[in-house]
This record gives sequence, C-alpha cells and structure tokens, in this order.
Amino acid sequence: MRILNKDGQEINTLDFGIVEVGDTKKITCYLENDAPAEVVDIVIKLDHSEVKLVSQPDTLQAAEKQHIEFSWSPTLKEKKGLKTTVTVQASELYKP
Repeated sequence: MRILNKDGQEINTLDFGIVEVGDTKKITCYLENDAPAEVVDIVIKLDHSEVKLVSQPDTLQAAEKQHIEFSWSPTLKEKKGLKTTVTVQASELYKP
C-alpha cells in the first residue's frame, strides 16, 4: 500500500501548512494497492488526533488506486501549522 500525492509521488507525511482557527483545510491523496492481490480491512492511522480522515476505500483490487481525503480545523486562537505522519495497514487476499 502506498499513499500518493496529487502528482503521483509517494508520501508518508501530510503538510497542512498554516491554517487559521475557524477554517478547514482538506488534502486529497491517492491510496494505491501495489500488492499483486486484492487488499481488505484497510486501516489508515494518523499521529495527530485533530486530523480527520474524511473518506477512504475499504478494499482495493491489485494495482487499483482511489482517493482518500483528510481534513484539519485548528482549535487554538491563533494561526497554526501542522504536519502529521500517515501509516496504512491492510490484509492481502490470495486467490488460488
């Protein structure tokens, strides 16, 4: 499993930059299955609790990629920057 930015480059960190309180910034990426079989039970983990996973697929066929979206709305009364690490886990299905 790989996370790709909109330019197709593999990433493992989301950089939300500076966002003002009351605003929301969304980042759309792609989740790509680089395994030779279907993957299921996809779990995406973030190391920052304020970042929300807006959408993700539950399964991906071999070589398939789909959009995933993250959002962040700062809660402090000042502009704030944020970077978070993203990890993906899934179970690979082997078909005889």
